[in-house]
Amino acid sequence: MKKTGLKKTICALLALSVLALSSCAKNGGSDDPGVTAPPPADPDGVYATVNGEDITIAEISYFSARERASVITGYMSATGQSWSEECWDAEYEGSTPREILAQKTLDDAVAAKVKLIEMKKNEIYDDITYNGLYQRAVNYNKEHENAAGTVGLKTIDLSTFYTYYVSTGSMALENILGEDLLKPTQEEKTSWLAEHEAGFDEVGRENADSIALNSVIREKYDAYIADLIASADVHVIG
Repeated sequence: MKKTGLKKTICALLALSVLALSSCAKNGGSDDPGVTAPPPADPDGVYATVNGEDITIAEISYFSARERASVITGYMSATGQSWSEECWDAEYEGSTPREILAQKTLDDAVAAKVKLIEMKKNEIYDDITYNGLYQRAVNYNKEHENAAGTVGLKTIDLSTFYTYYVSTGSMALENILGEDLLKPTQEEKTSWLAEHEAGFDEVGRENADSIALNSVIREKYDAYIADLIASADVHVIG
């Protein structure tokens, strides 16, 4: 990522995490790694931009809450120590848990926004703002609240709506790009089969061409998205 104001980014994220973690302690205690912080006071405030698209405080809060448990677990696993609030500022392997949480949060928010920008370009979603996707989920749930007996998803969990739309949108994006921009050549499929076909069972051999096609598309898609994230232009506001 091309980051403008990276030092400000980390410092501001650390400040946000102090508020979130303090709220968590009040609502559940520091011994519960899974407690989700309440929303920030100004969730609509713009925290940063990625290729011109806003990342709001709400998005930072969303990913910080999701990463919190893994950061705590990682610290305890690496150090063999039990967790307490003081551990947030205990340095290990060159960083503190607070700094690790800040960086993971930023990385998650940028990666999600980069993918969403591509989804908007390919007309998967017309509104890729945090509030826009939230309202999309609310509307979906209202439309399906009396859909008893219907097949398919009936309710979108509002606590995970953002990652739900990033995930499902990514599958749609991969399919779209796989038909055009990332469509595998015969040479690419043949090369993939030469490397992997020896490990196929009978069913795999019968479906080798389809497996090769989907696998090459996935590899090209992952590399394409990784390049977009690496070259993303990130600007921190303020």
